[in-house]
Amino acid sequence: MKKENNDQAGRVIRKERTARNTSRSFYLPDVENDQISASYDGGILKITLPKEAKDNNKHKINID
Repeated sequence: MKKENNDQAGRVIRKERTARNTSRSFYLPDVENDQISASYDGGILKITLPKEAKDNNKHKINID
């Protein structure tokens, strides 16, 4: 939230900013929960979300 007061000439008399904690939540299917990692460096948040490996070994039943 910003708040700014100016005089009649348009010069800034007072300027305020407020900062708050922010959080977001997302549902991410098919992610390896135990391999999620995050880092924060120089104002950049990097989140790594490895996908779960698909099981392509389907169960087959032989019919005689």
